[in-house]
Amino acid sequence: MDADVTEPAVLRLAGPVSPSDGARLCAELARRAAAGAEEALCDVSGVHPPHLAAVDALARLCLTARRTGCRLRLHRPARNYALCSSSWGSRSRWA
Repeated sequence: MDADVTEPAVLRLAGPVSPSDGARLCAELARRAAAGAEEALCDVSGVHPPHLAAVDALARLCLTARRTGCRLRLHRPARNYALCSSSWGSRSRWA
């Protein structure tokens, strides 16, 4: 099955977030990037409040995006995510 690369790949991170969610989302992002997606949109509006497992998953997603050359945008992040992502050097954009 071919990916539609004209639209951003959409990933959803919703609470409660488990430690295995980061690996699952990274694998999905890598699969979509390999299929030609150049941009991914991660909806984090369902995670309240931010906690360690969610921050870890986002950090891993940012690293996967950088490694695969896919641009990552976070949709409706809590202010705390912006503060955390700047601490790990994320170049993610906020949507």
